[in-house]
Amino acid sequence: KSLPKNISTALVVLPEVDAHIVEAVTDQQFGDFNRVILVTDLDHISKLGVTTFDLNGTLGLEVHQNLLNLSAQIQKWIMDMVLSIIVLVVLFPLFVLVGLLIKLTSKGPIFYSHSRIGQGGKHFNIFKFRTMYQNADQMLEKYLEENPQYREEWETEQKIRKDPRITPIGRILR
Repeated sequence: KSLPKNISTALVVLPEVDAHIVEAVTDQQFGDFNRVILVTDLDHISKLGVTTFDLNGTLGLEVHQNLLNLSAQIQKWIMDMVLSIIVLVVLFPLFVLVGLLIKLTSKGPIFYSHSRIGQGGKHFNIFKFRTMYQNADQMLEKYLEENPQYREEWETEQKIRKDPRITPIGRILR
């Protein structure tokens, strides 16, 4: 059975690519395709920084691991800091506006602090704009008592579609 003539690319997905497959592709046993893309199981290799090259007639994959180099790590850290400062300066007026709106529309602090676990299991606090009312836990219990139809949703999803704990500004931020 012949393939339609208007197909220009073949995608061949295999767990392994062996010599027979490569031979079939190069001899055009798959048909007259402009491009044949071979996809194989290389899940254990990062796709970022992978380039192909000809190794004396053999296909080679070169995996770049630049961040193992100390100077590359330092350069990345400097770029991260410079870009973070630029973004922070540009967005600062917006942050001030959001903070004012939070303060004007609900009682309590502007920021919410939450403990997270970082690299090496080290604990640190992350600060976010507060999107819920201060007494959110009590509000949730009262809401679920008054609206038992939402209790199952809360117990299975840990979310409620129209959550009464979220402030008006919090709805926009979320």
